[in-house]
Formats: sequence, structure tokens, C-alpha cells
Amino acid sequence: VGKVDDGPTSAVIVVGEKKDAAHIAQVLARAPGAALVSLDAVGRARGIAVAVAPADASTKTMQELYAAAPALRVVFVGRRPSGFIDAATTLVGLKDGDVMPRALDDLVRRSCHVDQLDAWSHAFSPSRVLFVRAEDLSERSYALAEDLFAEIRDFCGLSSGTTGVVDAPRAEPLSPEHRVVVDCLPELLSCEKRLEARLQGRPGSIGWCTDALQSAAPGFDPPRLKPPRREKTGKRSGWFGRRRRSL
Repeated sequence: VGKVDDGPTSAVIVVGEKKDAAHIAQVLARAPGAALVSLDAVGRARGIAVAVAPADASTKTMQELYAAAPALRVVFVGRRPSGFIDAATTLVGLKDGDVMPRALDDLVRRSCHVDQLDAWSHAFSPSRVLFVRAEDLSERSYALAEDLFAEIRDFCGLSSGTTGVVDAPRAEPLSPEHRVVVDCLPELLSCEKRLEARLQGRPGSIGWCTDALQSAAPGFDPPRLKPPRREKTGKRSGWFGRRRRSL
């Protein structure tokens, strides 16, 4: 996202779903001079610290990281929303007019990557944040994955020496039609388009909904679901309640 600021990298924070972020951090930490550390040890590491953080980290966590290593780089790993569905049973039998299942509603509320990316960009400047699609590391050839890792290492200021690619985590596969139901939900498709705009990419460059549609049976039309009715309360919990940013 943008041009990298001048100056040496003091740390690399890989953010995203835990398995995806840990996979990338493990590979980056193999570079000479890098060390895999816990998040609270970033400021005490020798050489370039590599640590994992959740995408929805609190503002306090970001402030502490900035204080510990102001010249850090952030690698933001985004996975398609359907990759977070543990079981297809949530999606079986849905039809037009049904109320969105709670598990799917929860997914919508926590999977708008652009809002999370925006928070990290505000904390450390867009030029120090790189967005990576998790699928590009787990569904393509090792050669292409290694090329992408070379780009990530270059962005982070790590040695370009060969580090090797370890097996990337793979989500439990859904049918193409179930992927369409999730990845093409209007709420998530809107987030995907906003993410493309944030990254200054062409329409469809993220491609989660498009990929699902191309894999599904021709003419498949996903059910149109009603949003659940939420009770208005004075207290909201979770990341979505703590911080909601508009673009």
C-alpha cells in the first residue's frame, strides 16, 4: 500500500487470522537477522523482531507497538470471508427471505477487512502497511508463493536470501455454491469493493466474490437473506463495538 518510508525496519508485525499470520511470520523469521518473538517482546528483540497480532487489535496495542518499534512494518493478511466458516451446516437449506443465521451475521460483523486495514494504516501510515491475500500463498504453486514472499521480505527490509516456503494453512473447503452465499453477501461485497478502492486496485482485483461465482454451477443464484433484528442497547462488545471507522 503506497511507497515504503525511508529508514531501517525495526520490527515486522504480521496481522490477520492466527494461522495465516503465524505461517507468514514463521517464513519471514528465517531471514538472517530476524527473530520470531511474542508481541510483548517486540521492543526487546535483537535484530528485526517478527511477531503476530490480531487484525482487530486494540488501539492500546497499536500504541504500545509504536512506542516499542516506531519503524516497524505491518503485513496485513486477508482471507476470503468464506474461509472463516467452520462448517457448511450453517448454510444448508437457506432460501430467499430467510433470516441470516447468527454465525453468518457474526462473520459479517467481524470480516470487513477494510475497516481493520484502515485502523492499522492510521496507526502506522499507509506506506508501512502491505496487504496480502492469504489465498495467494495457499492455493498457488510454491514457485509463485516464493515470489510473493520475496516481495514481502523486500517490503519489510529483510534479506532476500532463500528461506523456503512451508505449507500454508488451508480452510475447510466449502462447495462453490456455499462460497457464493458467503463471499457475495451484499454487506461483504461492499467491504470488498471498499478494500479495492483503499488499495487503489482495479475492480475485481481482490476477487473473492468473483472467484466463487466462477467456480459455482452456471446460473446459480444465492438466496437473498434478511438481516437479523438487533436489540438496541447502551453497551456494545467486541471489535465492531469498540471501533468503527468510516472511509
